[in-house]
Amino acid sequence: MALINSKVRNISVTAPSEWMSFEDAVALAELNANTVTTWTNPQGVVVTQTGYTVGYILNAGDPFSCIDLDVKDALTHPHEPDKWTTVAQFDVYQAIMREMNSYTERSKSGKGIHIWIRGKIGKGYRRDGVEVYSQERFIICTGDVWITNGIENREHILLNMVTRMRPMQKVVELVELPEQFDDWYLMQVATSASNADKFNKLFKGLWREDEFAFPSQSEADLALMSMFTFYSDCNAQCRRLFRESGLGKREKSVKDDKYLNFTLKTIRDRQEREQSVEMSAILQAADNLLEQQRLAREEIAAMQGGVPAAPAVDSAFGTAPPRTVSPLQVPGTGEPVATPAPAEAQLAQLAPVTPAAVRAAEQGITWPPGFVGSLAQYIFNSSFLPIKEVSITAALGLMAGIVGKAWHIPKSGLNLYIVLVARSAIGKEALHDGISSVVNACLQKSPIFGNFVDFTEYASGPALIKACSQNTSFVNVSGEWGRRMKRIANEDDREGPMTTLRTQMTNLYQKSSPKSIVGGIGYSSTENNIEALQAVAYSLVGESTPQTFYDSLTESMMEDGFLSRFLVIQYEGDRPAENANIIEFPDDALTMYLCAIAGQADVNIAKGESQAVQRTEEAARFLAEFSTRSANNIRSTTDESRRQMWNRATLKALRVAGVLAVGDNFTNPIIKLEHAQWAVNLVLSDIAIMQKRLEGGDVGLNDSSRERKLVEIIKQYQTKPVAASYKIPDAMREGGIVPRNYLQTRVSRVSSFYKHKFGTSKALDESLHQMIANGFIMEVKGDKLVEMFSHHGRAFRILKLPDYSELGSDN
Repeated sequence: MALINSKVRNISVTAPSEWMSFEDAVALAELNANTVTTWTNPQGVVVTQTGYTVGYILNAGDPFSCIDLDVKDALTHPHEPDKWTTVAQFDVYQAIMREMNSYTERSKSGKGIHIWIRGKIGKGYRRDGVEVYSQERFIICTGDVWITNGIENREHILLNMVTRMRPMQKVVELVELPEQFDDWYLMQVATSASNADKFNKLFKGLWREDEFAFPSQSEADLALMSMFTFYSDCNAQCRRLFRESGLGKREKSVKDDKYLNFTLKTIRDRQEREQSVEMSAILQAADNLLEQQRLAREEIAAMQGGVPAAPAVDSAFGTAPPRTVSPLQVPGTGEPVATPAPAEAQLAQLAPVTPAAVRAAEQGITWPPGFVGSLAQYIFNSSFLPIKEVSITAALGLMAGIVGKAWHIPKSGLNLYIVLVARSAIGKEALHDGISSVVNACLQKSPIFGNFVDFTEYASGPALIKACSQNTSFVNVSGEWGRRMKRIANEDDREGPMTTLRTQMTNLYQKSSPKSIVGGIGYSSTENNIEALQAVAYSLVGESTPQTFYDSLTESMMEDGFLSRFLVIQYEGDRPAENANIIEFPDDALTMYLCAIAGQADVNIAKGESQAVQRTEEAARFLAEFSTRSANNIRSTTDESRRQMWNRATLKALRVAGVLAVGDNFTNPIIKLEHAQWAVNLVLSDIAIMQKRLEGGDVGLNDSSRERKLVEIIKQYQTKPVAASYKIPDAMREGGIVPRNYLQTRVSRVSSFYKHKFGTSKALDESLHQMIANGFIMEVKGDKLVEMFSHHGRAFRILKLPDYSELGSDN
């Protein structure tokens, strides 16, 4: 804490302007020598202190480091034996103190020591009870001196110590473990796995064939043995199974175990390294969490999403954040402390609104509230063919790329997957042009701005993960996303490159929270390995035509949650009028504020920090109602496609609302009712689009989609006028009889029919046969048709058509 404007309050270790000089701090401590303060320490013990203590804030400009050795035992942590300092750890503490031989104090708890030295390590590091800090840390100075030497230069010793603290790679020796399953069972599992084609070819010794071709048999041996080791920890069993394969007939594989043991050791060593990388990433995530800066009480609330479920605890060591936090859609936890938005944000929202933007808002979704709405309107006004939905998609995607990692809601970052669906030749290129225009304008003011946008078309999952390892927060702007979806659909049930892309995208969507770990990728060539990552906020915006997009959707995409991660924004209008007053570049207020957001995001990411988004009570109540509605819709049906439409509805609404809130005030983002309402309306629009397409048979190319499309056409036949060109007697339609030639004409341009492997006519007959079997229609005898309607050809009486909106319900 410090004396600021005649008031004593908590300060941040990253705000030098709030810090006090040594003289002022001592004077304040002397002035409050008799002041009694009480707090509860992290162990739940109430502590009473008389007087203030003085401490030092380490910052990046200091030449000093502090080594904090804290002894935890049954006295200090009586109910946490897992945290007690071991004998071996205490021996290490003593060795460090002797080796450093620099100024050392006893810590305030009396059970630890602070060793002060000259030397820097950058960000702090902690392991096995040893903590080292060089910056962004407040250290209490007690004056209880142990070693009275001066602060000595120990940089080389310090760097060596920290290097030894980091996880060491283990030397892997082959350990012969017993078999858990017999050979027959393992072969059954391997030959029925998703990579069974590859396994079968390798087991037969066909290592040169097809897409599984290997440069050498040794590499093929390694691949096959890797599969065996995946299913069995028993090396003897792996050697035996390998020798039974076509690859295991070479002399060096059968004469002794030397070659196979070398192969096994290579694989086991790789497995050990992958586990080490994963554990190292988890430890680092824990370190980053524990090293969050001590903030003022109101800032602690912000760090917990504005709704801490337990109060923050002050102690001599700073403020310990509560271990529990409530979701943002839980009302009743109080209003956040609002602060004014930056001037640039408010100024950008004062930009003149064009008449075209006003007219565009009269139909469909409205402009987003606040700054994001201003950004969308700039993109709209800069487009040659301005379309509101295109502009909103671009604005949301760009903002998600910038703020996705540096700000968060509980358990999630703010990354988004958005697909714009619109007909061809209407101006979808404004999605790319609009984002490019903003990026180019901002790059002139901030060179780091380009880090948050990527126009690369990734060809596989490993390629995407490699990109994320180099940049952990960005939006991927993809052209013709529908075509890529089509390739993904064509690889369903095959482990091709687009399937790996789908897998990684599915995983990355939920890996943006500050505590998330993204798994790495291991290759036989270790230099190509990708280590595990902490918190990746990957966003995507793409565009597609309706037919390409909806035809590409498969049941597995609906059922495994891949599609539910996307927000679909659809424009159903025609080509708009050309813009006669194109705005070529954004105003300074908009670009300066965007650069300020990007700058803060860059700082947060560099520090390993993420600021939480808060919400008002009013917004919380509204979001709670939507969350309940979503849950009820999921429970109301057993149809997986319908369940998935609602599965991530609340999460998507929260992310969109969070993006809007950060856009309005990135220094203190608060979701207000207007943010929540707009976000929920956008998600409901997405759900309505998918529901309409699903019920209308527009999703997929299977039998189910054809039946649904045929039912929709027959319902239209019953309820809407039929064009005279079909030459259908009114009495025939009024009698509920539909001719086959009418249906043939209607489905001739429906992709699920004309893309059938045997053609439109065969697909129609199969669907009609299926509907007859289901009791939806029945065929009318030919003589009756001639007698009653003079109709020659097949026709069907409509019996009872299904209501697909009610199917799948158990109620």
